[in-house]
Amino acid sequence: MSESVNRFETAADAALRWFLRLREPGASGEDGRAFERWLAADPAHQTEFLAVQATWEQLDAVAAQPSRTLQHCLRHALNIQATPQATRRREVLRLVMAVAATILLVSGTAWWWSSLAVTENTYQTAKGGQQTVTLSDGTILDLNTESRVTVRMSGNDRQVILHRGEAYFTVANDPARPFEVVALDGHIRDIGTQFSVYRQAERVLVAVESGAVDVSLPPIGNESSQPHVLNPGERATYTTSGEWTRLDRVDPRRVAAWRQGTLRFDRIPLSDAIREVERYWSGRILLADPALGAISVSGVFNHRKLDEFFTALPTIIPVHVTHRDGDIVLSASRSSVRPQ
Repeated sequence: MSESVNRFETAADAALRWFLRLREPGASGEDGRAFERWLAADPAHQTEFLAVQATWEQLDAVAAQPSRTLQHCLRHALNIQATPQATRRREVLRLVMAVAATILLVSGTAWWWSSLAVTENTYQTAKGGQQTVTLSDGTILDLNTESRVTVRMSGNDRQVILHRGEAYFTVANDPARPFEVVALDGHIRDIGTQFSVYRQAERVLVAVESGAVDVSLPPIGNESSQPHVLNPGERATYTTSGEWTRLDRVDPRRVAAWRQGTLRFDRIPLSDAIREVERYWSGRILLADPALGAISVSGVFNHRKLDEFFTALPTIIPVHVTHRDGDIVLSASRSSVRPQ
């Protein structure tokens, strides 16, 4: 193989040519020495050659396990193509696709294609609405108010992306296909479970009713993040910055109580309670004095009958409720106002 290189040829292109040439029966000792000189000429040459070699080595295992291994190889090749160090590895990808096509022709495995194919569906609810969906694998998905998810199913994987809102999952058992929920930058993997995921603006709340989940977060700075496991009754939040906080345990039967129409507040600030109620209420809830937001609220209410919440509120905390043009205004009750 000549050492002369087309000036438009990238290191990735040359790496592929060298790899194929050295595997040919007619490769000579001079070819080997020329290759060594090319390899030593630039650190990028070794990087590109190792990438081609790694992709080929994965393909060697395809014949034994075509369904799962070939899919991994294809993904690997796509990742290689996307890296900043190798923006033009099209030849590597074409090589992988050619081998994949050959395997399909030789083995006649139509089932392989069905395992690689991905079906995608999106489900969403409006304010105050809820929806129950049985997915193709038998998993039951309950969506709370103002929620949206994308469900992706293949022969090897099951993934739900929670774009906004809250969802409860009763996961069908299928050890061959992991079930994963993605919310913000966190990945929540089912370990035979019923659990809920609530995506808020900058944090996600995960709670487990039965079984367990494994939550993986992105690394913080240079520090790798260890997976977190939640068991029945355990709850935790994580933020967009990767901060993980465990919350008080709850009765597992209270996880996702909204499915029974229940809003449960346990000594939370009024401002937080209002935020939850507004997920179901068509109008606005306004505080005449922002300081009222710090008042602690406890109680169990029906989010399908929120008029009862506003009727009961003045009996629980010192506020006065006023209806104004479809909005609710909360102000300090006269009994709570200090005399001047």
